[in-house]
Amino acid sequence: MYKPTIPLALFILLTYIAIFPANKTRGQEDSLKNLYRTALSVEDKLGYLDKIARIYQGSQLDSAKVYAKKEIGLAIANKNDKYTALGYNWLGNAFLYGGFTDSALVYFRKAYEVNIGAGNKLYAAYSLQTIAGCYFQNSIYDTAIILYKRTLDDLIELDNKHGMANAHVNLAMTYGRTGNYDRAIEHTYKSIQVFQGENNKKGEAHGYMRLADTYNRMDNYDSAIFYYRKTGSIIGANSKSLLSSTVNNNMGVAHEGLHNYDSALYYYYKALETRLKINYVQGIADTYMNIGNILTYRKQYDSAFAYLRKARIIYSGQGYNHGLAHNYFVTGNLYDSIHEYDSAKAYHIKCYQLASEHLIPEYISQAAYGLSHAYNMLGQNGKALGYYKVYKNYQDSLFNKASSEKIGWARARFLFDKQLIIEQRKRGLLKKYIFVVSAIAMVLIFLLWFVFRQLKLKKKLIEKLISKDNAIGCPPPPKTYNSSTNTMVAGKRQVPDEKTIGGIKAKLTEWEKKGLSTNHNVDIESVAIYCGTNPNYLSYVLNQSMQMKFTEWVNSLRLRKAKELLADKIKTNRYNISVIAEESGFKNKVTFYKYFKQDMAITPKQYIKSLS
Repeated sequence: MYKPTIPLALFILLTYIAIFPANKTRGQEDSLKNLYRTALSVEDKLGYLDKIARIYQGSQLDSAKVYAKKEIGLAIANKNDKYTALGYNWLGNAFLYGGFTDSALVYFRKAYEVNIGAGNKLYAAYSLQTIAGCYFQNSIYDTAIILYKRTLDDLIELDNKHGMANAHVNLAMTYGRTGNYDRAIEHTYKSIQVFQGENNKKGEAHGYMRLADTYNRMDNYDSAIFYYRKTGSIIGANSKSLLSSTVNNNMGVAHEGLHNYDSALYYYYKALETRLKINYVQGIADTYMNIGNILTYRKQYDSAFAYLRKARIIYSGQGYNHGLAHNYFVTGNLYDSIHEYDSAKAYHIKCYQLASEHLIPEYISQAAYGLSHAYNMLGQNGKALGYYKVYKNYQDSLFNKASSEKIGWARARFLFDKQLIIEQRKRGLLKKYIFVVSAIAMVLIFLLWFVFRQLKLKKKLIEKLISKDNAIGCPPPPKTYNSSTNTMVAGKRQVPDEKTIGGIKAKLTEWEKKGLSTNHNVDIESVAIYCGTNPNYLSYVLNQSMQMKFTEWVNSLRLRKAKELLADKIKTNRYNISVIAEESGFKNKVTFYKYFKQDMAITPKQYIKSLS
């Protein structure tokens, strides 16, 4: 099964979505070329060149490069930063699609520099994402992760939801390549959440497909199939889009992993049908490769060779060296399986030469192993041993010297940027710490102010109560002298004398006769003032003489009044219970019922009936 090109196709697709989402059909190239030739303004010419360069990305890479260069030249001559950056972007894409990641990196960096110079932060973030994609393709995952995270930070700052979701997808893809599947799944779910929040069904489908791809890479094929189906349910079963073709192709890969070859072939043919309709050239070749694999398992070798040949023609015509190297290797293995070792050797040599020329380490290693086996079967043990040593060296070091130097140079080019990112993160952390410390300080200041204010209010309240006691002639608690400590000690609460108690009782009787208990706003302070005393003395008299608290005493007077009103048939016929409750001094009917039932063990209505 052919997995290597799936991430690249997804990456290019996400790049298109991020920058200028558009679907073009065949036949538009000629129309756009005519419009370009007849356009009068430079802006219109640049717009048509940009569209032509974009259309050619998936089919004719050489033409894409030609028109991208025209766009760049015209844009630079007219000092148009927007189209200069876009031209560099399309030129970089064309090289990336062709497998020339180093050249692609050069042009993506130029696009990034132009966008930074023009102050276009959004497009600079997209360019940074394409640069990260180049490091991803070169398997320099640590640098790719750093750049994708930097892109994500920039897009969060710009509040660009669509770009944020794509950055999460790319981080998920990169973490998946490093084997960190937990982080891959985490970022995939984040992208899905962002897309769902924006009600972006197409983006949501991409997120679920990325999740399925991660499970596919984990060899968890059942889960992969579940999420591919979920993706299909979102985009529609009859969809004929690039996304639907990728879903069907990858669904075939998952079934192939489960050895369900009939199902795998069914999905590969569905993917092929769609890709032929939309002219997704590289995808067509990838699906031909996958179908060839299934036919090989079925030992239908002639048909397998035919599909591999179709894929090879496309890869060669596109200049897609990574795919072509893979095709040579698979074809060599197929000849090896039918014991045609001369043909196997010939294709493994092609794979080895192409991979060496374009520095594709994994196929240098695999082709060397294939050549070792082919020469061994042909009896040329010296050459077999030589290629086996090459294979072992690559297995031990993963990359050869030239490739390692090239990757080291690429790392060095980005060393300054990496250090800059680290410094920016340190500054960001410092800002967070300053914010947290400031917030804590503000909370502490507020608490201190609040405590001070409460103490001040308490002091004022005490002073007010003392002044009120003084106003009604209540002396303060006496103080006694402690001779052993030479200090004044506050005395216990004073008890009123008999004369004072008698005066308070007389006033209370007067207060009752006036029926003042029917006032809803009665409180102990107002009654104490009426009696010419303070609340403490009044409470003492009620407790000692009547064995009641103030509230109980007032409610008993109100209940007495209520019973009188309820016994009056004229009143009960004219007014309802609520009016009688209010006239008795209760604020509402509920409170009246509560206290009446506590006192009489029956309701007011039952009490009226009992009287009759």
